[in-house]
Amino acid sequence: MLYKVQTNFHEDLLEEFYKNLNNGTIQNQEPDGPFIVSAMKEAKFINPTTLSWYEECFCATPFAHERETVYNTYFHNFQTQIVESMADDIHGNSFWDYLKTKSSSQ
Repeated sequence: MLYKVQTNFHEDLLEEFYKNLNNGTIQNQEPDGPFIVSAMKEAKFINPTTLSWYEECFCATPFAHERETVYNTYFHNFQTQIVESMADDIHGNSFWDYLKTKSSSQ
């Protein structure tokens, strides 16, 4: 199923998150690591503290594994909405670019 995701992030963990997104820690996680990294590259700010993106998940409980292993560490107020297709309705600055600016290991 395709979901539109909306969440808030823990500002104090962004440097660690960016490091783990780039050093293989998350990318190599089975089965969903590559999807998490891809989603973060597509995530946009919809306001100064809230992100949104589209992501597929086929679990009985949406994003159960992703939340247990990654998302619940770095995000809070995680919300999902089933959608039929990706719409061009998420506008804002890139979360990935923001993560780069927060990382001292650019």
